[in-house]
Amino acid sequence: MTNLCRRLMPVLLVVTMIVPVAQGKTKMLQSWVDPSVGQYQFKKILAVAVIDNADIRRQAEEAIVRNVRRGKGYPSISILTQGSERDVEGTKRKLREAGFDGVVVMRLATVDNKIEYVAPTLPDPYVNYYSYSMWAWNSSAGPSDMRYKLNLQIETLFYSLTDDKRLYVSVSETTNPQSPADLVDQIAKVIGKELQKKGIVK
Repeated sequence: MTNLCRRLMPVLLVVTMIVPVAQGKTKMLQSWVDPSVGQYQFKKILAVAVIDNADIRRQAEEAIVRNVRRGKGYPSISILTQGSERDVEGTKRKLREAGFDGVVVMRLATVDNKIEYVAPTLPDPYVNYYSYSMWAWNSSAGPSDMRYKLNLQIETLFYSLTDDKRLYVSVSETTNPQSPADLVDQIAKVIGKELQKKGIVK
């Protein structure tokens, strides 16, 4: 069992002892899409989960890939080794050489406070994938922040790599996840439907 599982499972057990735990539920709280999104046709999309734990990161990225159109999505952990994702120039070179033209990135943003922002007027690090990546890997909520919390908020962004443009941003909330695997699977399903609904992934 991973460290994240060890930390999260006691929370789920405590909740079960206090009240009956309903099946985890994920809902979309906020979303924004760039009006120009219809002009894009993405052929190769990188799925990034900003999670330090390699096992959970792989689960999350593979869940995203399953919910993006077949043959278009690839987990970043198969391209960017642990730690190398913080090397911006190296990442640019690898993604360019591999032919990626889009990236969807998911990050655990908060476990207790509401995220309040209005896209596209987001903070500077959000302007393109590479600046966001550098900031996000140092800012993601860690497993220790998840104790005794039932509501987890996840932010998801989609960037075009060909012109360094942010096309989509959303905040979703998951209540009472049964396990880390359940958490990432729920979010990936919601995000996959959103990206198709908004016309980002065709």
